[in-house]
Amino acid sequence: MEKTFGFLSGDKEIEQLAASRMRICKKCPLYKLKWYVIPVCNNKLYMNPDTKDVSTSEKEGYIRGCGCNLEYRTMNPKMHCLCKRW
Repeated sequence: MEKTFGFLSGDKEIEQLAASRMRICKKCPLYKLKWYVIPVCNNKLYMNPDTKDVSTSEKEGYIRGCGCNLEYRTMNPKMHCLCKRW
């Protein structure tokens, strides 16, 4: 198995975790495709984790999208969603 980002790729538990997280991300208003293929958390938007309201400007209680490549972030068991979705 190949070691990626401090964990083993090809591990079925990791793959299931990533798939579960990605399903949540795809429903999130901060989800976007960069260059039409790379799933990322849109760092140009802010979201209130309680109400799921989205803003293009910073507001109190809103969290900015992290900008991460979600294929990698969802696979790392030590990572979490900044908007507390997973």
